[in-house]
Formats: sequence, structure tokens, C-alpha cells
Amino acid sequence: MRSIETIFGEFGGPANLGRALGISTEHAGQMRRRKSIPIRWWPKLIEASNAAGRTLTESDLVAAHIDAENSRATEAAE
Repeated sequence: MRSIETIFGEFGGPANLGRALGISTEHAGQMRRRKSIPIRWWPKLIEASNAAGRTLTESDLVAAHIDAENSRATEAAE
């Protein structure tokens, strides 16, 4: 399963992911820190990933966000 961090890593970090989405590095960096990519960016993210030869699906993104949410809940409980 991919994590949000893994997805950013596949793009080479926030700057490259931001370029792929047409957003600033700062905006992409905020998404990375929040461990959340807003759903409005998913179609473009999937398209960019697939164009680069990687397979990324909506199911991958859902799973990554569930994992991130579970991590946040665990950290909050500690």
C-alpha cells in the first residue's frame, strides 16, 4: 500500500508534485505536511502519475488517506 509520503516520493517531492498539479511548491508542501491531498486534485494526480509510467488509482489514494487518518488518530491517543 502507498502512503501519502510514498506518493510524494514517487514524484520526487513537493516541488515536482506541485508542478504536475499546477500548484505552488508551498501548497504541495502543505498537503505533504497534512498528509492529505484534496480530492479535487486526484484526477490530475492520477493522470500525471500514469503518464510517468506509474499506476495510481483512486483506490490507492483512498487507502493512503485512510492510513494517514489512522496514524493521526493513533498519535492523538498517545
